[in-house]
Amino acid sequence: VLIPGYIGGRMVKWLCEIEVTGEESNNFYHFNDNRVLPAHVDAEKANEEGWWFKPEYIINDLNINGAVGYPWHNETVKVDPCEPFYTLKGYAYSGADHTPRPLHLV
Repeated sequence: VLIPGYIGGRMVKWLCEIEVTGEESNNFYHFNDNRVLPAHVDAEKANEEGWWFKPEYIINDLNINGAVGYPWHNETVKVDPCEPFYTLKGYAYSGADHTPRPLHLV
């Protein structure tokens, strides 16, 4: 199952069955593994105060990610004064249908 822009865990899952529900899953890993809590909240405090169940700390969106395909790693790009352009190739994406905006070359 692919849901564009959302994390599907850390490995491929082989499914035998899919259950569609009207509510969020109460699976242990859904709550305790897919969260980023504030630095001052340790596991003990999270358990005592219910931080694991606060929806604002769930990780659903993917971080911006990208790669440069050309030039290759350690490739030297020589600029010809008569042809002063080089076409870079690669990709960039982010989750939840957010388009990566600027590209900075250094």
